[in-house]
Amino acid sequence: ISPEFRDKIPPLTAQEFNQLEKNIVADGEVREPIVAWNGTIIDGHNRWAIIQKHPEIPYKVKEMEFADKWAATYWMVNNQLGRRNITDEQKTYLLGKLYEARKNTVGAPAGNTNAKQCTQSGNIESNQPNRVSEQIAKERGIAKNSVIRANNFAHGLDAADTVSPGFKDKVLTGEVKAPKSAIAEIAKMDEPQRKQAVENIKAGKKPSAAKNAKARSDNAAIRDIVANLKTDKPAFSCDGMPGFIE
Repeated sequence: ISPEFRDKIPPLTAQEFNQLEKNIVADGEVREPIVAWNGTIIDGHNRWAIIQKHPEIPYKVKEMEFADKWAATYWMVNNQLGRRNITDEQKTYLLGKLYEARKNTVGAPAGNTNAKQCTQSGNIESNQPNRVSEQIAKERGIAKNSVIRANNFAHGLDAADTVSPGFKDKVLTGEVKAPKSAIAEIAKMDEPQRKQAVENIKAGKKPSAAKNAKARSDNAAIRDIVANLKTDKPAFSCDGMPGFIE
């Protein structure tokens, strides 16, 4: 089990896990195979946990081949998005991870004909953020901006989890509620601000206090820069000739 793969999959609630365990025990077998890449599970983490509790129950493992970990992640996340029992927050988080994997992979996940291709100049063309978001948006029948917002939400949730482990799972299971836009902003904050924002969300308060403090600080810094620029110090104009900034 790799935490890097496991943590990209939204968790089951205790009730859902217990029901899955009852179903497997009643069936006397694990119907769906554990899917692995290079001996590491990429689908079936919950089934594997249940197998550890009931080692007498037979199961199968299906090994798949991918060009790299990002291609494996793309397949894994895309597979999860095809399931019906996911919340809106889980769907958004997975969509963000789909974008991340598609942007980073150097090979094509199964069924993906739009993987990165090297041009004659040696440049990789489809890892450009705009193109990747457009590709995913077209494939899933959604707006490009939805893909970008999902990526921002996923980044924010991951950032929040670094200062408050378990926070991500609570948001994805619905235990903690917060606007997705507020979650996305957490990735832009430094660590103390992230902690404060997460605590505000947990307490049901507005998470924007830390953001507003940062904005005030940034605005002050910008004013200082502008004040320094408004001098008669020589600068260079667009044509490369000495000039003045007015």
